[in-house]
Amino acid sequence: MLAGVGCISFSGSGGNDGGVWRSVDQGAHWQQFNAFPTAQAIGSIGGVDILDFTADPQDRLAIYAHTYADGLLYTYDGGATWQRARDLSAGLVTGVSVNSKDKCTVYVSSGPRVYKTTDCSRSYTDIYFETSGNTITEVVNDWFNTNIVYIGMNNGDVLKSLDSGVSWSVLKRFSDYVQKIYISPQDSRTVYIGTRNSGIWKSTDGGANWESLSEKLGQYGGGAGLVDIVGDKTSRDLMLIATQYGILRTRDGGATWEPLKLHTAPGSVLIYSLAVNPGNANHVYYGTASTFYKSLDGGATWVTERLPTSRAATVITVDPEDGNVIYLGGTKIKQE
Repeated sequence: MLAGVGCISFSGSGGNDGGVWRSVDQGAHWQQFNAFPTAQAIGSIGGVDILDFTADPQDRLAIYAHTYADGLLYTYDGGATWQRARDLSAGLVTGVSVNSKDKCTVYVSSGPRVYKTTDCSRSYTDIYFETSGNTITEVVNDWFNTNIVYIGMNNGDVLKSLDSGVSWSVLKRFSDYVQKIYISPQDSRTVYIGTRNSGIWKSTDGGANWESLSEKLGQYGGGAGLVDIVGDKTSRDLMLIATQYGILRTRDGGATWEPLKLHTAPGSVLIYSLAVNPGNANHVYYGTASTFYKSLDGGATWVTERLPTSRAATVITVDPEDGNVIYLGGTKIKQE
């Protein structure tokens, strides 16, 4: 799921340098934020592999952690303490999306199912089950029209619901693993679908029509090995993507692309995570198996730091209101 090149696999949780790390100085220093209070004692999530974070758009301190094998974790205090969703206490969580107008409504994808809570994770209901044997890889709730929900699958199918998950219809079949569904922060009718190895598609009408961006990415491997698509809160047409080639940026919604000049040659290093400051797109961060990279000038220059963990940096997230605060999660990876 992470690199899209077929030579990476998880080695499983273990040790205590996993879980969540937080920096308050743009990644210069890190502190583990792994407290897990229970009725008996204060435990830790330090052995957990973290695949991704999803922030509540209404509350910067509410963050959901997608894990490899430990279900859904969440915090309401910026990571100081963590809780586990009772109905999703184990297994792989591939996607989380929070309703932008109701923080207690959350959608979660895990295996062949999509779950929904309307009571702030006290309980989850199964709202979609994939009977064909495929798995759900993404779930995204439209931030403008919150009745609209998209899900992507490992076989390339993308489904859309117009009634908050009550009913679903096939929007498009892309015939490749859906790695990312990205909705423009300025116009939610503009939707990007990033597949693992077959490029990126764009729709400006909520999925009624699609344009392939693969040809525009041709000189950069066509977008193969896609890891992530990110953007800031204010830009309609600016996006960055991490792929097998490296990191690419568009300023015009995918019509043209430029590579960021990294310290490593194109295709020579696996990038596991990519992030941009939501308030300043010149602040770009990415992680590899051992290194944290930071640029404060749009990729012109980079500062490198050793990761605070022995795990690969599989997720980096910047606080939407305070760009100095960064969250990092890691996963044990073995090369094959």
